[in-house]
Amino acid sequence: SSTRLECMMQDFPKELPADAKVGFTMFDTWCSYSPVKNSPASAMQKFKDGNHPQSGTTGETDLFAANCRILRLAGAQVEAPSKRTFNGIDVDL
Repeated sequence: SSTRLECMMQDFPKELPADAKVGFTMFDTWCSYSPVKNSPASAMQKFKDGNHPQSGTTGETDLFAANCRILRLAGAQVEAPSKRTFNGIDVDL
């Protein structure tokens, strides 16, 4: 779901002159988006419902996964993750 900042950003170009050059940069979700906004109980329910939990647990492990992927892209040998469960949520660690 959107946050206040994302809603306001879409209005920014409307404040610029008509001849202003406006663009945007898009990144894949794996390297740029893993919100930490749900309580452990809410996150566990989202996980059980098949949705991304958007919790502290997944925010941190998603960052670890992104760092490992970047290291692999740079040629580093990084072990494959193993499944772990924290707060009732399965993650790759």
